[in-house]
Amino acid sequence: MANNRLKNISTPELIDELIKREEIVKLKAGVYREWELLPKYKYRTAILPKDYEIFIKKRLLHNLQKQIEQHQ
Repeated sequence: MANNRLKNISTPELIDELIKREEIVKLKAGVYREWELLPKYKYRTAILPKDYEIFIKKRLLHNLQKQIEQHQ
């Protein structure tokens, strides 16, 4: 039944709902930002824009921040 409800929800609506529920966080990322995505393996030659937004699970972000603090 949940599957049928998701068919009627647009991606922006779903993202907004997840942000409201504090399940995901929207981050500004890019070359001169605090966060940057780096292509791996066969995508190493991919060219990413200089500025973009990424969505990440809040718990994962918290874990990443802890790891960064431990290595400083």
